[in-house]
Amino acid sequence: MTDIVGDSIPAPTTSAEVRANLAHALNLDLIGPSAGHELADERIPGWVRPSNWYLTGFLVPTDAPP
Repeated sequence: MTDIVGDSIPAPTTSAEVRANLAHALNLDLIGPSAGHELADERIPGWVRPSNWYLTGFLVPTDAPP
């Protein structure tokens, strides 16, 4: 899959590539980056609420207990 981040990414040429890029962008906007994603280590400043960045609300660290 072609990643959306960066300026050197070629434009998608098929509807399947466009759909995949849109799904990827929506996932990042709604939920945030998953573990292993290049943006997974990005940190939000302590005074900013995660709900300002991710539309689904708040984030929980992946190693947090249930």
